[in-house]
Amino acid sequence: MKEGKIALRKDIELTTASLILLVAIGAEILFQSFVLLLGLSESARNWTIVVGNQLVFFVVCLVATRVCGSDLAALTGVKRPPKAFFFPLFLLTAALCVFAFAPLAGLLSQGLKALGYAYTPQYFVPYENAGLFVLALLALTFLPMLGEEVMMRGVLLSGAKKKSPIFAVLFTATVFALFHGNLVQLVHQFLLGAVIGYLVFLTGSIYAGAVIHGANNACALLIDYLYLHNKIGTRAYGYFTADFSSGLEGGVFAAVLVGSWVILALLLFLFKRMSDASELSQVKEKNEESAFAPSPEGEGREEAPVPEKKPAWIPPALLVGTLLLLLVANVVSEVMQK
Repeated sequence: MKEGKIALRKDIELTTASLILLVAIGAEILFQSFVLLLGLSESARNWTIVVGNQLVFFVVCLVATRVCGSDLAALTGVKRPPKAFFFPLFLLTAALCVFAFAPLAGLLSQGLKALGYAYTPQYFVPYENAGLFVLALLALTFLPMLGEEVMMRGVLLSGAKKKSPIFAVLFTATVFALFHGNLVQLVHQFLLGAVIGYLVFLTGSIYAGAVIHGANNACALLIDYLYLHNKIGTRAYGYFTADFSSGLEGGVFAAVLVGSWVILALLLFLFKRMSDASELSQVKEKNEESAFAPSPEGEGREEAPVPEKKPAWIPPALLVGTLLLLLVANVVSEVMQK
């Protein structure tokens, strides 16, 4: 190691990761409050928030991990991309997630309507203007790869996976679902977050999350755009919203939904098999290289994890509790606006 060079750790504790997310959420709230005080037009304000939120998340993660002595590039695995044949499968996974999860969100929305809660999340997407729609599509496709994925599957998953793989996937999926701040998206975002977390854990890099998250957003936006411009029929669109008043038949709905889940499950199993084979291959290559070219003393040596101080559960619980409070506040605000 060169003299004077700061040695950054390749891991992070869950307590630290949770605190970083709390700082990022607080910074997001402050940023949005500042934008509201600027008196911008609605369009300019929306564009500023859409772009600025993701930049805030990324900058907070970059600075905070550096201050904590961790290497953000190592946490995200950005320097070790998976093999090229994984990427088309990531895109297929994103499309299957829309077909498998969107109808469940639709069923939840229908159930909430029956209980008197009929709120539908509204997003800044100019569907009426093709040029602006493309810009919004690009922003909502690529920016979450930079901000939300670095925060969720880079920082948080890296800390959570030190507990156990199952805990890491479920905890990050829960935080990801609550982070979106509305009841209608809870099911879809939790399941999507679980799939992304599982694949990021398998592949050891953020690329799976970035591609699937971005492509999932793009698919959802394109479906809405095509429906609003009469490019897809009412019944076809009704599948994604579980709207049987559109003429959608229950048998067709069930067949497509179950089929999507089965194909998605098979694809995830395929990912596991390919990941195992790829990992075994990399271990073999590493062992062969080390036999002929041993690394210099001290280099490449993994640091022993430092035990977390008790009570280590407080920051993760505080993170989940904060997101729950924000969700409740959003629901109350939505009900009061009626």
